[in-house]
Amino acid sequence: MKKIYPLIIGLAVIFCSFSGLQASSIDMDVAEILKNNIAASSAHETLKSTKNFSYKTGQTRVFISNESIMKIVEGVDPVVTEVTVVSSDEVRRNCFNRLSNLEGLEKNHLTCLMKLQAGLFTLEKFAEDLSFQGLKSFGPEKNFVLKTNMGDLNVEFYLNAETYLLKRMFMSSRDASGDIYEVNYDFGPFEEVQGIKIPLSWYSSQVGTRGNTTELSDISINPALPDNFYTDTTIHAGEVAVEETGLKGNIISYSFRRNALMIETNWTRECLDKAGIKEGDSLILNMAGSEVKLDYHSSSPPRSAYSAGSKLMLPNRRGENFIIYLISSEFKDISEKLELLMAIRIKKES
Repeated sequence: MKKIYPLIIGLAVIFCSFSGLQASSIDMDVAEILKNNIAASSAHETLKSTKNFSYKTGQTRVFISNESIMKIVEGVDPVVTEVTVVSSDEVRRNCFNRLSNLEGLEKNHLTCLMKLQAGLFTLEKFAEDLSFQGLKSFGPEKNFVLKTNMGDLNVEFYLNAETYLLKRMFMSSRDASGDIYEVNYDFGPFEEVQGIKIPLSWYSSQVGTRGNTTELSDISINPALPDNFYTDTTIHAGEVAVEETGLKGNIISYSFRRNALMIETNWTRECLDKAGIKEGDSLILNMAGSEVKLDYHSSSPPRSAYSAGSKLMLPNRRGENFIIYLISSEFKDISEKLELLMAIRIKKES
């Protein structure tokens, strides 16, 4: 497509917005941009033949079907603590066997990410809902801007005007409290992986929060998956049992760094409440043949609580399950005896 086309379109919008012919021209321009966007990433036949696509980032494994379904699996293999399935109609989550359907901005945000990745980072899955917004420059680089809506979420895509590859995605709306909701994604260079071009990293930032870099690894095209894979939300995080003397559970991750042992458990607030454990209780942890006294916190304690020699149990940042911190070099030997899904127990101190 010649570079003069966006200028012609912009002038026509200003002077001839009433013209039915102009609306047709804009539609044709979107179609041309979309066609070049798909061709820049992969041949159309390659896009159609890629039935499934998966990658890993941190402790998360993401699976995407070209039938517009995404499955997000959280946990350190073989542990699975959370499964989220995103389709065009709904977003279902199983987190530590708590089932829920996501709604509102969170649902729309994830649905947008699913459609983008189901099209292998092209705009193919948005084809019917795109509108051309003109050219925008970032320094010497010019970008085609295309817009769509996912419910109340406004989404803008920025495609490099020379390569037609996706450079940026900007989401905006207002949350339930009326506050501004804005999330920006800046995509890294597209690199060829098994015949297709995809970005191997991106930086996302949301208003009011710290930015985050996502780096893709262990990429797989058309992995073999069972027939019910995208409907199955089963987790694998051990078993929790309320016992007469306390609570039994499992280790789902652990690490020893900077003279501190961190143990993530499959205990949730609900099971701690059932065991009668309350704020300020002193607990005895039994693991790997050792007993350790813990201070229980039902919410995050002040920074002063994380001092040398402290032994704490508290909720993780999202409040989904509880983590144990043993801040002392003496626990290095114990850390070497631990295993994923190892059984652990706690009881109130007598």
